[in-house]
Amino acid sequence: ERAGGDLFGPINDLKLTERRRMCVNLSSYNYLGFGGVDEFGTPAARRAVRELGWSSCGTRTEGGTKEIHRELEREVAKYLSKEDALVLGMGFATNSTILPALFEAKAGGGGILVLSDELNHRSIVEGVRLSGATVRAFSHNSMTALEKELQRAIEQGQSTGKPWRKIFVVVEGIYSMEGDFCRLREIVTLKNKYGAYLYLDEAHSIGAVGQSGRGVTELFGVPTKEVDVMMGTFTKSFGSAGGYVAASKEVIAQLRRVAPGSVFAGAMAPPCAAQALQALRVISGEEGGDTGARKLAAIRENSNYFRDELSRRGFKVL
Repeated sequence: ERAGGDLFGPINDLKLTERRRMCVNLSSYNYLGFGGVDEFGTPAARRAVRELGWSSCGTRTEGGTKEIHRELEREVAKYLSKEDALVLGMGFATNSTILPALFEAKAGGGGILVLSDELNHRSIVEGVRLSGATVRAFSHNSMTALEKELQRAIEQGQSTGKPWRKIFVVVEGIYSMEGDFCRLREIVTLKNKYGAYLYLDEAHSIGAVGQSGRGVTELFGVPTKEVDVMMGTFTKSFGSAGGYVAASKEVIAQLRRVAPGSVFAGAMAPPCAAQALQALRVISGEEGGDTGARKLAAIRENSNYFRDELSRRGFKVL
């Protein structure tokens, strides 16, 4: 505490007291409760520690890849109906190290245009910046603004007069600070109309929305084949650490070879991979009976209840 009350308190130093106070953590990533000790992830993580150790002791391309990584990648690809997937040890780094490779940073990003929602996460901002690609932000969730940029890109091309080699639209499934969904159906329609590629960040939606937790594609009834590259993290719904990117075999194979997160960063810790894999199996219903379905129902009900109560008590809810 600090003396001075609300008025003068900020100018005084904080002092420790012996008093303890129980609080509710409203900023936790632990969406489905897999982050604590439970009957599913904890035994799997313990087995991984005993059999594989705490660390992979290498990068994915230089001795760090374990069978648990490949098993998790196969399960993620299957879950999302994608051909292949790549898992990395950190969610932020999944975007910041995958995007430079995807946008061909080695070529200086030349000829690549990225249309990025203005409220995209910092990890996306950093990844795009490092790629060297030309980036144009469009107004948040504005399909009018997005189409205007797509039209401009097609009609005007690059400053040299040449057409863009590739145009990427980058959005999030759920925007973490605002809590709103991307307008996925309309975005897919526009990207198909103008021949662009779509990169979808599902850090906050995978495992949390959709009937079986498969994210915004499932929620809005959009086939995952309509999304060229799907990204997500294991830190929210799965109670673990790390992230993934899922796409065609050709794209994933290239990312394995050149993405900094694959070539230079330490591989995902085996206990984290085991925890994420077990949580994924429970969420999908492959294991744990109806536990996954009950957890998904609970997060929907709790979210709606919390939102309704805030509104009822006079708070302005976005």
